[in-house]
Amino acid sequence: MPEAEDIFSAAIELPAPGERADYIKNACASDARLLKLVQGLVNAYFRAGNFLESPASIFVQSSGDQIQETPGTTIGRYKLLEQIGEGGFAVVFMAEQETPVRRKVALKIIKAGMDTKQIVARFEAERQALAMMDHSSIAKVFDAGATEAGRPYFVMELVKGIPITNYCDQHDLSIAQRLDLFMQVCQAVQHAHQKGVIHRDLKPTNVLVSTHDGRPLTKVIDFGIAKATEARLTEKTLFTDFRQLIGTPAYMSPEQADGSLDIDIRSDVYSLGVLLYELLAGAPPFGSKELRSKGFAEMQRIIREVEPPTPSTRLSCQAKAAQTATARLRKIDPKRLPKLLRGELDWIVMRAIEKDRNRRYQSASSLAEDLQRYRTDRPVEARRPTPSYRLKKFIRRNKLVVFSGIAVLLAVMIGLAVASIGFVRARHEAIRSEQVAQFLKDMLKGVGPSVALGRDTKLLHEILDKTATRVQHDFADNPAVLSELCYILGTTYEDLDEDNRAEPMFQNAVEQYRLAFGNENTHVALALGRLGLVQAWLNRGSGGRITCGEAVQIARKCGDKGVLAHCLYYYAGSLTAPIITPESAPFLREAIALEKEAGDDPSFLARCLLHLGASLDDEPGYRAEAESMMREALALHRAQVPPDDAHIANDLFVLGQCLLKGGKLDEAEAIARENVDFSHRVYDKDHINREFYLGLLGHVLMVRGKWEAVETLFKEAVDSSPSNARYWEMLGDLNGRRGHWQAAVEQLTRTVELNPNVDGNNGAFFLAVALVRAGQLDEYRAHCHRFLERCSDARDHYGHYLAALASLMLPVEGADLDRACQYADSGAVREHGESLSSESTFGKALAEYRRGHFASAIDWADRATNSSDEGHAGPAKAANYFIEACANAALREFETGRAALSRGDEFENQLQSHAASDFMAKWADWAVANHLRDEAVELMEKSSQATKP
Repeated sequence: MPEAEDIFSAAIELPAPGERADYIKNACASDARLLKLVQGLVNAYFRAGNFLESPASIFVQSSGDQIQETPGTTIGRYKLLEQIGEGGFAVVFMAEQETPVRRKVALKIIKAGMDTKQIVARFEAERQALAMMDHSSIAKVFDAGATEAGRPYFVMELVKGIPITNYCDQHDLSIAQRLDLFMQVCQAVQHAHQKGVIHRDLKPTNVLVSTHDGRPLTKVIDFGIAKATEARLTEKTLFTDFRQLIGTPAYMSPEQADGSLDIDIRSDVYSLGVLLYELLAGAPPFGSKELRSKGFAEMQRIIREVEPPTPSTRLSCQAKAAQTATARLRKIDPKRLPKLLRGELDWIVMRAIEKDRNRRYQSASSLAEDLQRYRTDRPVEARRPTPSYRLKKFIRRNKLVVFSGIAVLLAVMIGLAVASIGFVRARHEAIRSEQVAQFLKDMLKGVGPSVALGRDTKLLHEILDKTATRVQHDFADNPAVLSELCYILGTTYEDLDEDNRAEPMFQNAVEQYRLAFGNENTHVALALGRLGLVQAWLNRGSGGRITCGEAVQIARKCGDKGVLAHCLYYYAGSLTAPIITPESAPFLREAIALEKEAGDDPSFLARCLLHLGASLDDEPGYRAEAESMMREALALHRAQVPPDDAHIANDLFVLGQCLLKGGKLDEAEAIARENVDFSHRVYDKDHINREFYLGLLGHVLMVRGKWEAVETLFKEAVDSSPSNARYWEMLGDLNGRRGHWQAAVEQLTRTVELNPNVDGNNGAFFLAVALVRAGQLDEYRAHCHRFLERCSDARDHYGHYLAALASLMLPVEGADLDRACQYADSGAVREHGESLSSESTFGKALAEYRRGHFASAIDWADRATNSSDEGHAGPAKAANYFIEACANAALREFETGRAALSRGDEFENQLQSHAASDFMAKWADWAVANHLRDEAVELMEKSSQATKP
């Protein structure tokens, strides 16, 4: 009779005999016949447990026990080793498979005497359900069959784990860690649902956790009462009898408790919600003991109708000792745990266990996605987001910037109030100006880190712009206050990478400091240093260097070692912006010595050490010293800032580059992977630092010859953000290095489509080279024409150089020739009189050659070949020898041309062996050099043939 089986199924879940007996008496009430029947069933199968849940019992076969299999029995290819679990209808053994592979497995077989049609159907349903699964968090089925007696069995993966709730408590997992583990379970259940299978008995003992490679791995087991949602599982498809209770009461959905025939995937969502409730609060909404103490009908009513308390409320109502124990297992203060659950986690759980399934999450993946939104501080869908709730989430995601922005407003308002009262009485009270300025400075401390971590700064930009206008108007007659405010605003703009707005702020700060304190003081020195550094980054010619030099002179006169150290640091930056070179080393060494003596700013000392290490990194004789400095900088920052601070990631990135150049590939790869992990944890998916760190790891793997690993890495980046031009460029760059020209063309075309801006963009140049190497010359010329047109609005000298180089690879005529030569000229003119780089002179030499000015081309090429610049301009220097060879061939100076060609070959062979492991080596530059070499050889052969009698 169905009711007897219902009570029997629930009773055998109870571990204690006394509890089991009480439940049976309450459930059977006054029906003596029913009571006797159920007691007989329970006594016959007293050792009831759960599949793969309880430890093996000592197997003793009594005269009344009908189980025939014992350890040592062989079933098919499997030798039974020990019993590891038992349920009401089946027994599970650990077994050893000997052929075709030797391995330990779990073998589940129906008990003798339990092979009724319904039980067999249920067993076959589980067997078929598991066979359909292919997920790392669902136990795999290896085999199936029947014993000689005809009782079905199946063989599956041996799962060694403990229930998820026990695992979390034994390892004291935090709430965040529990959520991450739970989301694994959701993904497994979602996979089952996609295969058309509902579990219908999700509970802690059916979700086991083991450790794999040091990380927890969940396994969902026991699909013994699974129901097909879209297809028949077997010929004996399992139907649910009217009023039959299938599942575990504490975790079953209201519709399942009601015995409904219409069960869908939302029933599993409910069970997942109960499991999540228990992981958070320490107990399910309704305890098993509480439910089973009721009669059958009352148990159904509670599950269908009674609204449980939220997890946070349940915790708050616990006794103090229980609260403390629950919090300790979650590594959190007992007072904080209910507050942490209150709000979004409560909403998510309560939506998952809604009585009305139409109001629940409609899939396991939807539940997981809402938890992920919670984990990343984005609005959850568990309630309809109100404007105030969305604003609250925005503030939480961007609290550094928002609070900085609010602070700016407060600072300005308070500052103006103080000024309007205090400065009317005493305009030149320095103490007042320091208080106002210090308040604003303190409020803006979070701007730099927030920008480094990719926060949204639009609001802060708007506030700063209004503040800058206001303070210059309201404090125009008070230089002591205005100077300090302008300096602070300038540093904030600089943190925001708004150098064009920082420059006038620093200029005004210098002027106002001089008015307030005279020409030679520490305030003027620091402001001049910051101004000069910004001017250097804005390509103001030699102006930045001159301004920083003046700052150093003033600082030396003032005698303040800390101020002098900062000014030397700014001067070193002005010498090498935007590329760090050894020229800055002497000034950085002096700054480090002074700062170590002053000893008041470890973070600044770390920046100096990192800058010096980077400036020496390309000098092989100094690489060990450079590495040591980078490690010291990293250690200083680790001691000063949180683990997720951007300074640490930057230190690791620079150190990783150094290790790569020095051939320490194991550590370089480890650091590069740490950088990538950091970027995934902290930055948005399109943040520029994610691109840098991904690129470093890619280059390390390239040097190690792991080309497929690099391709997988970059393809995953493209898949995660298909509109990110830089990721497409990385993939195109990879295929360019491998000589896979057509793939490179397709990927670099996508790069240019996504980012047509030429400022700082190598993609358009790479595409031009790939098109030439792929033999697509018509497409190459059309691309170069567009490239040159886009450069008309470019501010970046390097963009002009790349457009000229790309367009002049092959002979070009008309307007495109004129424009390419104009861009090449602008680079040489900008550099003339300062420090001519090989790139600038190479562009000019190539332009002169394409114009037919062969003597001038030789002259410009000769300048480059005689320069000492061998950084990543090495390919350009090699190409200059080949231009000399081409120009001499055109002038019929064949002997001189062959000598230039020979020198170019020698130089190229020397450098290309180094380029294979050089992080900065550019395959496209070498391709251009090789193309010009081919052109020189062809010209000499043709010219030689033409001059033969």
